[in-house]
Amino acid sequence: MHNTVYHLVQEVLNGHRPIHEGISLLQQYRRKMDEVEYSRSSCAFRLFKHLNNVEKGLNQTSSIYDVASLLRQFIEMYRTRVSVSSELARKLYPAIDGCGLHIDSVNEVDILDEWPDWLPKREKLDPIFQLEQRRKQEQQMGDSLLYGMTGYVSYTSREQKLMIQASMNMKPGDTLLACLPTGGGKSLVGLLPSFFETKGGTLRGAIDTAGTTIVVVPTVSLALDQCRAAKDFFSRVSDTCFMPQAYVGDMKKEERANLFRSLSEGTIPVLFTSPEALMNRGLNDVVMQAARKGFINRLVIDEAHIVVDWGIKFRTEFQLLSAWRKRLLEESKGRLKTILLSATVTDWTAKILRELFSEPEHYTEVRSDQLRPEPTYLLDTSISEEIRYNKIVNSIHLLPKPMILYVSKKEHAKKWRDLIREKGYRSVEIFTGDVSGGERQRIVEWWNEDKIDIMIATSAFGMGVDKRDIRTIIHCCMPESINRFYQEVGRAGRDGLASLSLLSFVPQDEEVSRGLMSNAVITTETLTERWDRLFSRSTKTDLSDEYWIRMSVQPSYLEGTQSGKQNQDWNESLLLLLYRHKFIDVKQVIHDENGNREILVKVLDYETINDPKLLYEAVEPYRKQERDRINRELAQMKKLIDQGNEHCFSTFFSNMYPYVERICSGCPYCWRTESETLYMKQKTSIPYRNALSSTRIEIVGPLSDYVWGSNEVLLIGDHTQRSKPKKIAELMRQLLKANVSVFLLPPLDSDAKKRIIEQLPWEEIKLAHTILPYDEIDSWFIENEKDPIEFFLEGHMAIFYSENEAVNNHLYRWSKEYQHRTGAVVIHIAETNLWIRDEGRTLDNLVNAIPFEVDDYMEKQADSLDLKLI
Repeated sequence: MHNTVYHLVQEVLNGHRPIHEGISLLQQYRRKMDEVEYSRSSCAFRLFKHLNNVEKGLNQTSSIYDVASLLRQFIEMYRTRVSVSSELARKLYPAIDGCGLHIDSVNEVDILDEWPDWLPKREKLDPIFQLEQRRKQEQQMGDSLLYGMTGYVSYTSREQKLMIQASMNMKPGDTLLACLPTGGGKSLVGLLPSFFETKGGTLRGAIDTAGTTIVVVPTVSLALDQCRAAKDFFSRVSDTCFMPQAYVGDMKKEERANLFRSLSEGTIPVLFTSPEALMNRGLNDVVMQAARKGFINRLVIDEAHIVVDWGIKFRTEFQLLSAWRKRLLEESKGRLKTILLSATVTDWTAKILRELFSEPEHYTEVRSDQLRPEPTYLLDTSISEEIRYNKIVNSIHLLPKPMILYVSKKEHAKKWRDLIREKGYRSVEIFTGDVSGGERQRIVEWWNEDKIDIMIATSAFGMGVDKRDIRTIIHCCMPESINRFYQEVGRAGRDGLASLSLLSFVPQDEEVSRGLMSNAVITTETLTERWDRLFSRSTKTDLSDEYWIRMSVQPSYLEGTQSGKQNQDWNESLLLLLYRHKFIDVKQVIHDENGNREILVKVLDYETINDPKLLYEAVEPYRKQERDRINRELAQMKKLIDQGNEHCFSTFFSNMYPYVERICSGCPYCWRTESETLYMKQKTSIPYRNALSSTRIEIVGPLSDYVWGSNEVLLIGDHTQRSKPKKIAELMRQLLKANVSVFLLPPLDSDAKKRIIEQLPWEEIKLAHTILPYDEIDSWFIENEKDPIEFFLEGHMAIFYSENEAVNNHLYRWSKEYQHRTGAVVIHIAETNLWIRDEGRTLDNLVNAIPFEVDDYMEKQADSLDLKLI
């Protein structure tokens, strides 16, 4: 495919094939490409689109500089010059100097050997142009549910398998914070349980455990994208009322009515929406009604770290979700399960999430945070803004696209756009808080459709925009924290391929960041004044301690001005502070179509709330803590800038995220010290967890006759037959019907694993189950300070022993530890007189059970099923 794309581009550039035909063929090729070739072809796709626009005279969206810049990137990626037609060569001539190209006498184009001194040597960036695969994941054996939903026979990684197991075994009322790297398959943590509960969308809420999973995402476009992807998983459903759906504000009246009806009847397996939409009175009322009927199973908050990163002042709906979720939990009579999904979070973020979204003894936190292996880090400092402008603008053609250039202020974004456009580029847009809703949607769509090469944005852009092939992130600012910097760097290379991070700093940046952050923390004086104004204009309810508070109320110094959304944000911010620190409780949130919100609060500390002086004294320590935290984070970011040449970037990140191992694919320090690429294996930690309950589900069918008051069963069979994938699958199928849900298998090759999974009918399975082949079982332990802890395995277990004595010894020891923790029944499946080396005895002398033949059990199980049918 590599050569196919190159030859197609050559045909178009030489004029031997029309551009529109080249675009069409490339789109066909991309459907069959792997991740590397797909991302590589992105450059060709963009090149074709710009050529097409230039040919049509669409000068506002594309220019010959955009063409020349991408032509240079194409040559870098394919490591070979290209030939062009005489007409295209003539068009390219004005842009070749600015884009570092050379066209010879026979119209062959190559790149000039130019490279600015402030950038590292050119070969350091070769892996980015060559799209080096940097994400390393070891797949793990799947199960019938995963296969039934996705068609995959393997989980992406051990960590994904662990997270899904944790989500499948949640109890009513539980909250799970699951941290899994971007690209690690986080979405399945929330979707697979829903698929299991609804049998792929074929059960309605009134039946058994079926019901709706609500998935909250940051943006409307992401809600629509995730909904489209989820529908592929529920493809067996013909009626739309049983399909995943997305609720967005501009739905047609009939569509909204149908969605509300399906939600109230419990037929929608998954609903994707935004926090603002959930607090809309219409959707809110229907969801609460469905919860009262027992039709809402789960609330999933995707990218949960933004609840903290954004929700304190910007888009406060994310933190108000915590109050909404508490009411939903009450309406569901404690049935609701809550899943918080994120990639990498700080301890402070995790603490806030735990406080907002969980109840005591009902919280589990599983951390498989991982530093991203994709970015290569560059750091440059200039003494003035003008020098930085010249460096960046004159090097735009050297850096791979698509790229995002981050700034701190909206006026800075406009300045950078104008400078880049002055160089001749047209495929550049800005995305800031000033961009209107319609324009915002248009920009995101064009970005996702490869119509924009350079995005200049403030920090809001990129969150929830799932574009996988971004290659370069430039920071022409000082991010207010290492956390913000790292989150924004992580918006490139989501395809697992090499990306570039350039942090460009000038001294003025620190002053700008400090000014912005000082304005982000409401002063205690302002807080008490605002609260006094809000409370004095509240509406008392029939209950003496509950009040409706209007968020549109203005403080005295703003009265009569046009303050609007910003004023409401500040009011909600102070309410959230009082809520987090237990001065008030938020009972209900409603808003009208204009976005004006009213919040029902219960006063928990009336004496303090009603006395400005006492409130000031009570709140001031919390405000000081917030200011200290912000100053500390700013100082850590400045330290990275000042000492980025003296320490590996991964050192700063691992100090910020305590559960990660260090990873670095290149930074100034590592190049200076000639260090090798650093890649330490990902680890998983459980800082908090619920106490696991003992297995309560009973063994049923003929297998129950074999238990006889013991917690072990011994089934004897011929190993030569029993080791065949078909035989293993047949026995597993019957054991699943008997309520066995954990299976330990002997060493198997990948083909055998695949054949076993394909022969397990997911539609018949009543219990979530886990299959652990021998090569995986040790990965399901973690060493803590005291004892090994098992990960979220619950249920009765079956062990398929092998001919290998060492393997059997390990399997037996593993089962004893599992049985001791869970009290589960263990079914040993082995040959006669199987020797367990460490015990110095045969298995039949170790197991407190009478041996039974596998074939006899299978016959009895078949007979019992026949009787049921009669």
